Amino acid sequence: MAHIEAELARITDRLSRSPDPFEHAGLYAAQQALSWAAQPDCYASPFATITGIRATSADCYPDNRPPLSPDNSDTKLDAA
Repeated sequence: MAHIEAELARITDRLSRSPDPFEHAGLYAAQQALSWAAQPDCYASPFATITGIRATSADCYPDNRPPLSPDNSDTKLDAA
């Protein structure tokens, strides 16, 4: 765990120096992932952080799923 804490310290130091937006996004994602790895009960998982799923959500809610394709098995195509 010492290597995780050391990396978190490096990331926190770099974030405090206001990196450019692209670097900030990557550093923030790494910080959150390492924090979750060290203390999974205190931080959202990397997947949840990136996709925006709330930390308390075990799974995606059914309402957030894309609609299913209609069942076209009973549709007949005209041979015309």
